[in-house]
Amino acid sequence: MGNPVQDSARSAKALAIDAAKKAAREPLEILRQGLDQVAPLPETPKPKDSPTSNKHIPPAQKGEVPKEEDVKKADLENIRRLEGEISQIRGENIYKDLSQRIASGEEISLSDITELTPEQKQVLMAQMEAVKQRRLMESQQGAIPQASSKPSRRFGGKQAAEKQTTRVESPVPPSG
Repeated sequence: MGNPVQDSARSAKALAIDAAKKAAREPLEILRQGLDQVAPLPETPKPKDSPTSNKHIPPAQKGEVPKEEDVKKADLENIRRLEGEISQIRGENIYKDLSQRIASGEEISLSDITELTPEQKQVLMAQMEAVKQRRLMESQQGAIPQASSKPSRRFGGKQAAEKQTTRVESPVPPSG
């Protein structure tokens, strides 16, 4: 039996050697894993299958040519899905535009806009309230005092001049 401290040192050394050998065999794999650990990349959505793929065709007809009805159903489904995505993108663009206009101080009636979700309308209403509060605070504080372009050369004004004229010198005893 050996000393447990020496055994652990040997096993740590053996682990380090094994890790170095593995790194030498697979350097790019380690870099990929390290990149994922340090800065994980966002998941990219995978492109969906084409409308005529076997996914939309019933299993009994996979070997056969798809019927026109099935193709039309798949096409209509894709059109509805794409129209939904388009309306969602329009809504997001309208939301961004309104948010910028509100931030610049413009007053907007949100009840007329149907493309926004209720949550987006609530956020925009809160943003308008915040802009109103900010304007109110600025108006209550009044104008910000402006620094003069050139400071006065008088150090103390009249008081300093009076002090100099009334100053009495006290006699100093001779040193000696």
